[in-house]
Amino acid sequence: MFLRHVTKSVAPVLAAGAVLTLALSSQARTLPGLSATAQDPAFASCIKNSAGKIFNTCASTRQVCVGLPVDNAQTHRVRINGRRKNGSTLRCTAWSRTVDGLTLTLNPWVDQSVVDRDVTLHIGNVAISPSATAFACCDMGSAAITDSDTHLNGFDVHGI
Repeated sequence: MFLRHVTKSVAPVLAAGAVLTLALSSQARTLPGLSATAQDPAFASCIKNSAGKIFNTCASTRQVCVGLPVDNAQTHRVRINGRRKNGSTLRCTAWSRTVDGLTLTLNPWVDQSVVDRDVTLHIGNVAISPSATAFACCDMGSAAITDSDTHLNGFDVHGI
């Protein structure tokens, strides 16, 4: 009888703790590759979307960028999914900055060394303050619009 009473009185406390733990846990967001846009608007017409993937059909390497979705001020891990065709270019970076233009985090460029298959580039972490935004940019080599050519599949942002 005593054990049943203790269990009943502890259950609401445990449930409240579980809700608090969920509220404090890290958030993760994913953007499809098609969210990226040409860094230079003059080349926007040759950055193409096909089946949610982004391709650069320009004659040379071009840069695409995307604002990363973050819901809270904390450090976020950035990963970018894509494919690099042999002989082509795919390299990416991520950074964060305040509304005043102060750079909080600037990651080095990460080159995709694996060719001819989809891989995840682990870009690094970006620190987000309450007034900061995060971005990712990728230099993409010229490509035909085929799944076997250089393309971006998506962007993952995970709070840590």
